[in-house]
Amino acid sequence: MGCGNVKTATVQLELNPLIIRNVKETWPEIKKIDDIGAKTFAHLLFKHPELKSAYNVPEAFKTEAELFTSNEVTDAGKKFISSYSEIIKGCDDKQKLVSILQSKADEFRQLGVKSDQVK
Repeated sequence: MGCGNVKTATVQLELNPLIIRNVKETWPEIKKIDDIGAKTFAHLLFKHPELKSAYNVPEAFKTEAELFTSNEVTDAGKKFISSYSEIIKGCDDKQKLVSILQSKADEFRQLGVKSDQVK
């Protein structure tokens, strides 16, 4: 969902119906994985500790395990999954998807997230 310092970007999407169907079919099962949002977010903050302040995560949490068990990461992980759910829900409508992605990029930009931190 590239962010960076760019105010606006031209988005060109090729939406493959087979991939869309596969993503929509598998997403409910992926969401069921125990604490997938918190695990993903803990890993992100472990790899990019400079983002901790954007999510009010104390610098004292140094390991992925410490990050994973913090309430701040649990809450952010739930928002992370919710964001992906919104994206996946809108992925078969190109205009809606572009709008959602632009909105999410704006949210990340306001938090100080750079494009090289979101891959």
